[in-house]
Amino acid sequence: GSPLPRVPGGWRAGELAVRLLGPLHRVGIRVADWDPVYVDLRISGGECLVQSPFAALPHEPLMQARFTRLVNPGDTVFDVGVSFGYHSMLFSRLAGPTGEVKSFEPNAALYPCLQSTLAQRPNVTLHRVALGDDTGTISLFVPADSSMASVLDWTGEPTREIVCDQRRLDDLLLDGTLPRPDVLKVDVEGAEARVFAGARGMLDADDAPIVVFEELAVPARYAG
Repeated sequence: GSPLPRVPGGWRAGELAVRLLGPLHRVGIRVADWDPVYVDLRISGGECLVQSPFAALPHEPLMQARFTRLVNPGDTVFDVGVSFGYHSMLFSRLAGPTGEVKSFEPNAALYPCLQSTLAQRPNVTLHRVALGDDTGTISLFVPADSSMASVLDWTGEPTREIVCDQRRLDDLLLDGTLPRPDVLKVDVEGAEARVFAGARGMLDADDAPIVVFEELAVPARYAG
């Protein structure tokens, strides 16, 4: 469609509408011929709705291009830190019906949208846990942009603290809960080292997966 008209105060009015109108809490964003990715406009911002449909995935295009080269049909992919599921949707298509995607996300605020997105992809399973270096419960610090939630309270912004389950990847592999992955993607806002510490056995093995992870200097200083 044509661009929305720019009016004085229009963006502020749009933000208010997003917060008040329930249907905008779960909006399908169209990408080419893909199944829609559902987002909460209170979190993602209204620009993604204005710009939809997208010709290609709008989230981290350089990473998407790298994953396209790394993931093959039939692969098992672990997506650790899913957010709204853009990467999980790409992994699902690349791995195909003979592959599978295990998606890990502890932030309950994202579940309504994630469930709608991933339900369209039968080869994707959502695991509602944080992966780390211990088993039990752990605090998740959720800022205003809850897609930036982390077990590290690093943003310098006010956060709300919620309790979530934490598991070690090695334990989930040993007890048969998970298959061994071919590709491991980790994006957990500075706590990546904790994920790797809980997966040392898997990563030291001869059949260790290809690993792609995000490194952010500021949150990494809080990893301790």
